[in-house]
Amino acid sequence: MQIKRILITHGAPANGKSSYSLLEEQYGVEVLYHSFLEVRGISVMEFRKQGVNPLDYTAIIFTNKHAVDHFFRICKEMRIEMPATTRYFCLTQQIGMYLQKYIQVRKRKLYAVDRDVKALLRYIDKYKQERFLYPCSEEGRRDIVSHLEKKKYHYRLVQVYRMEPVPLDKEKDYKGVDLVCFFAPATVDAFMEVADDSLKKVPVAVYGESTKERALAHGLEVVLEVKPSKGIVNMAQLLEDYIKKGRK
Repeated sequence: MQIKRILITHGAPANGKSSYSLLEEQYGVEVLYHSFLEVRGISVMEFRKQGVNPLDYTAIIFTNKHAVDHFFRICKEMRIEMPATTRYFCLTQQIGMYLQKYIQVRKRKLYAVDRDVKALLRYIDKYKQERFLYPCSEEGRRDIVSHLEKKKYHYRLVQVYRMEPVPLDKEKDYKGVDLVCFFAPATVDAFMEVADDSLKKVPVAVYGESTKERALAHGLEVVLEVKPSKGIVNMAQLLEDYIKKGRK
């Protein structure tokens, strides 16, 4: 399969440069960007309807910055201040640093990893006596939730924002796209809601097992998959490797 036009399912970089710029510069590939999801925080009233009091929980799990922003926004609107004893478990170091925007982070209470879910779960296992709150959108990461369920930990998912589908840009031409790249299951769902039938027939590349499963469930043709176990750690690397092999 020759790749000439690629659709990346998140927004374009603010400065116009990204890890995909190399593909355009060295291989003459055209990269299109479109964010299929828009983040919208829920209201305090919607939050209250879930029957959750953040102060009933001793540990918070954050898997993205959106959850951080909207969790602390809601706390502020409800005049809740999380105690200094609260533990925070973050999926990335960047999220851990981002927390400093809202709280004074104490090293002994912050556990951040480098996108390694298994490492994050090992930290959680060390503090199994905690009461965990997992702020998220409509659903949390399945691997984390499954682990909490399996271990029978005291935990609760709470929605603090929602992801709403964003229609395709009418000013852009999506004809001739050879590959669509997905990074999260929710993006696959949004794509299927707003994309036309011709775009849904385009082969796809995926990041993560859960994203792959969602794509297959929707009947999409998965032809490429990021596999860290084989040394391919990100989508740009996967695409470059595939393009280079195809041109040998």
